[in-house]
Amino acid sequence: MTNPRRATIALPKDIGFVAVHNSPKLSMRAYVHQAGLENFDGTSSLENATNAIGHLNELMQKPETITTLDFAGAKVGADEIEYLIAGVWHSGISPVIDFFKFSHEGEWPGNPQWFSYVFRNGVCQANDSSGCGDDLILLSREEEYRRQTKNASEYLSTPPKFSGKKLLPID
Repeated sequence: MTNPRRATIALPKDIGFVAVHNSPKLSMRAYVHQAGLENFDGTSSLENATNAIGHLNELMQKPETITTLDFAGAKVGADEIEYLIAGVWHSGISPVIDFFKFSHEGEWPGNPQWFSYVFRNGVCQANDSSGCGDDLILLSREEEYRRQTKNASEYLSTPPKFSGKKLLPID
C-alpha cells in the first residue's frame, strides 16, 4: 500500500542508478548503478540488477561485514537507530558496494551522523571512503525524503517515490 503522505522527490534523468531494493528487516535501502552492470552475468538489465542485489545480500549474511560496519540496525521505538544506504556497482574487475551508515539519536527527524565504507569483491577497503557524484545526489534526495517521514519505521518501510528517473524495484 502506498503511503499517501509520501512526497515525490525529483531525481535527475541522467543519474546512473537503475534499480532500488528496500530491506526494512535489515534497515537498509540499496540502489544499483549502471556502471559495470553487465558484469553481474545476467541476460537483461533486470537480471543483472537482481544479481547485484544478490551479491549485496550474500555480503550482508557474513558476520564480518556487520562487524566491519559496526552495524546494530534499527531499534524501532528507541531513541537511537542505525540504517544503511548502499550503492551497488561493478568496476569491471570486481563488484563494489559503497555503504553509507547513518546513526541517529534523539527526536525524529533530527540530523544523523554518517560514515562511509567501500567493499570491493566482498572486502572492506581500509582508508577508502570514495564514492561518486551520483551517490551524493542520491544521498541528498534520501535525506530530503527522510525528513518528511514521521518516524524511523515509516522511513525504513517505505522508499521514496522519485520523479524524473524510473528505478526498477528489486525484491
